[in-house]
Amino acid sequence: MNKSNVMLTRELNLCVSCEICVISCPKKCIDIEYKFGQFLPKVNSSVCIKCGVCLNSCPGIDIDPLNIRNQTAITEEMLDVEPIESYTGYTNNLNIRQICTSGGLITSLAVELIRKKEFDGVFVLKFHSFRGESARLMLTDQIDEILNSSKSKYIPVSVYNVIMELKKRSNEKYVIIGTPCQISGIKKYLKTSSLNENNLLFLGLFCDKTLNFNIVKYFEERYRKSNESMNKFEFRTKEKYGWPGNLKLYFDSGREVLVDRNERMRLKSFFQLNRCLFCYDKLNMFADISFGDCYIKGKEDLNGKSSIVVRTKEGSEILGKYSYLFNLEKEKIEEIRKSQNIIDKAENIENIKILSLKDNISFKSAIISERSNTNNKIESSKLRLSKQRLARLQRHIKWGMNYNKSRIKSYLFIYKTYNIGKKMKKAISLSTVLGLTVVRDILESILKKRSRNFKDIPKKNVIIVGGELFNKGAQAMTFTTVDQIRRRFPDKNIYLFSTPDFHRSKNEKEIYNFKILPWSMSIKLESLNSDSKIPIKNNSSKIPDEVSNTLINSDMIIDISGYALSSQWGFFVSLSYLTNLIVAKKYSIPYYIFPQSLGPFDYSLKQKIILYPLMKLYLWYPIKIYARENEGLKYMQYFTKRNLDISKDIVLLNNGYNLPNIYNENFALRDVKIEPNSVGIIPNIRVVERLGLQKINQLYTLIINKLINQGKTVYLLRHSAEDLEISQKLKDLYPDDKQVKLISDDFNALELENIIKQFDFIIASRFHSIVHSYKNGIPAIVIGWATKYFELLESFDQIDYFFDGRYEIDVNKLESDLEKMLCCYELESEKIIIILSMLNSKNVFDEIVIN
Repeated sequence: MNKSNVMLTRELNLCVSCEICVISCPKKCIDIEYKFGQFLPKVNSSVCIKCGVCLNSCPGIDIDPLNIRNQTAITEEMLDVEPIESYTGYTNNLNIRQICTSGGLITSLAVELIRKKEFDGVFVLKFHSFRGESARLMLTDQIDEILNSSKSKYIPVSVYNVIMELKKRSNEKYVIIGTPCQISGIKKYLKTSSLNENNLLFLGLFCDKTLNFNIVKYFEERYRKSNESMNKFEFRTKEKYGWPGNLKLYFDSGREVLVDRNERMRLKSFFQLNRCLFCYDKLNMFADISFGDCYIKGKEDLNGKSSIVVRTKEGSEILGKYSYLFNLEKEKIEEIRKSQNIIDKAENIENIKILSLKDNISFKSAIISERSNTNNKIESSKLRLSKQRLARLQRHIKWGMNYNKSRIKSYLFIYKTYNIGKKMKKAISLSTVLGLTVVRDILESILKKRSRNFKDIPKKNVIIVGGELFNKGAQAMTFTTVDQIRRRFPDKNIYLFSTPDFHRSKNEKEIYNFKILPWSMSIKLESLNSDSKIPIKNNSSKIPDEVSNTLINSDMIIDISGYALSSQWGFFVSLSYLTNLIVAKKYSIPYYIFPQSLGPFDYSLKQKIILYPLMKLYLWYPIKIYARENEGLKYMQYFTKRNLDISKDIVLLNNGYNLPNIYNENFALRDVKIEPNSVGIIPNIRVVERLGLQKINQLYTLIINKLINQGKTVYLLRHSAEDLEISQKLKDLYPDDKQVKLISDDFNALELENIIKQFDFIIASRFHSIVHSYKNGIPAIVIGWATKYFELLESFDQIDYFFDGRYEIDVNKLESDLEKMLCCYELESEKIIIILSMLNSKNVFDEIVIN
């Protein structure tokens, strides 16, 4: 084994294709060649003087930068360096956020640094497809080139141009965007060459694995048609399905193909660089600021969001100076580390130990010593297992390096078949549990009169299902239910059963004065299996003890699903909804279905055969079922009548909130002051999907122009995170008009209500934004598409202001009704307040009977 130059890096298969060795060699005897899916160093041994300069500059050989391989127990803290501060966030520029892979912060910051001339240039990667040439970071000061270089590229990237530029112009100020191995390589070279890095800003990317170029070849061959070649390859695009994004392939025929991201994830173990098995710097610890996808449970966003780690004083100053570009939220570094699973990199420490034992290399300094036999005599069982695991991983990597496509495809087929078998076994077990429970209940209904058998033993819990905290309408219903229950039963423990909210960070959950527990379909079925002998070997589906104890000690379950029991949401949503009732009956828990939209039930014949008997069998069980609309009442009468009633939305009928009932101490709502003489526009992305962006822009432009001409200030307000894009696009039509303002912050339901009640009237498409407005006597012009909109406006004698998005909208009528609202909104407000006072006489919470 060569021990004097970078051929050692190549022989150990640790090369990252950075090309630093090519530049650092004083004799210029190192070149690169393309082999095994990456660019590798090739040394002219007849010219090499064995000075070791190339090896001392090599980031590939430096696999233990923190010298932690001899630690007995590896923790998350050891795999990173302590930062100054950390955040989650995204750019306020919707267009940049849309084209970027995650939150768009790096691109926004780089663009602004160039625009403000704070830096002379940015090093970016302009990779579209592999054409046999090394992928090199390129210097640019053009904003268009920065924008076109956004998105993730998981390929080996050379820093050749970076080093050459720094050697020529060491006094210039540059931004360098790179992965951990690129940044550590540049810094290592600067240190060994005595070059100053004070003028450089390192914006680091989180990195799990770098993939060799054979993966591009794999996808091209898999998806191209005859006589086609691929001219562009995107590892991730938010197009169609949003974050985290799928692959997109562009062919010279004009054909474009979206490929499910899971296919790339399955291929990573074959096409990753061998060097990645010995890397633990996932969070880019040597950058000034490092950025990556936000995987913190409950904070993911289809529009893309980033985790941000500020590591240096320079990084902190830059982020602080340009914080106006972003929507940032403080986040604990522990949450970011946990969400990125960096503890998994502890396995790579084991790999480092194995390699150091095998070749006795001090990787910190890349100095080779004589092999010692002492360390090889005694191997622990743990070390043997680690060696077997490493050998298996490296075998897969060799398949990718040699492009052994048949072996890769065979392995994936076997793995997929095995997983399908496991899932089928689990599904059969859980289905058997559900089936046996249903059969038992059928026999009970045949053999004796159905009864609820509620026990008169006082219990301490109230469970809310169907609610959540992400959608603002569902959040408003959850807050209303918590508040009303707490007022009536202050001694009860309130639980929100919501799996997405359960995965929020601990800090987020602690602000609420109620507990949040998971409630997936697997947990529901496991709760039915609590006293059964049916084995289910998957521990991940085992019912948590706290869920089980909460069910056993519950006085009632309140279902506040806004809209779930309907064929429009599909078979499995309806089955999950009915399973709540089956669980409640098993545990003899009183059940209330509070006002919500119900039906239609136009399932396929096969689905009806399963769901209709279940609906007949279990919809009698709730003490009360409240339909929110007359149409829903009619749909439900086929399945149950005795416990059926109708009521308006619980948020609409709620007269104010007692904040300590919902939040723990020291929580304060943000107070947003709206200018007098203002109108709010609250769009809905679902309306855009029905009418098209061009038509929506036409309608809203007409409305906004009319309002501006009447001297109104127009506020664009998102009632849901997914509506930010359309709100931003509307604002972009009026970029410099101070009469059109965008409120882009993410407010909770109570804060949104406080904003809405300050408007003269609103133009709205979100159902609960209309509920919030009517609740406060604020009129609305509504563009909707469902019965719930029609019946809500009809009940307040506002039907003239309803426009059905399912049909062609009469622009002349819209303009006429807008003129009418402008002159009569105060009269409409009085009418709404009078009708609301009559509706408030009935409150569904007063119907609750509890032990």
